[in-house]
Amino acid sequence: MAVTQVKHTHYHIFITNEDSTVSELFRKCGKCTTVQGRERQLERVVSEMIEGIRDVRGWKRLTVQAMTPVEVSQHGLR
Repeated sequence: MAVTQVKHTHYHIFITNEDSTVSELFRKCGKCTTVQGRERQLERVVSEMIEGIRDVRGWKRLTVQAMTPVEVSQHGLR
């Protein structure tokens, strides 16, 4: 059985609204090979999400986390 190299990083994004409802989004990006690259990529994902929801009223918390391969398979992502 061949082991395939993971070529993407998946991010799980939670947006919490003022009424305590949570919206879940997923983001897929190319995998970075260095720690510094991963940190920059996470900052870029956060900045893009903030730009996207800046004008939306009613959100109070944004959480972005990198997903492990196990979490990716549990959510059925590719």
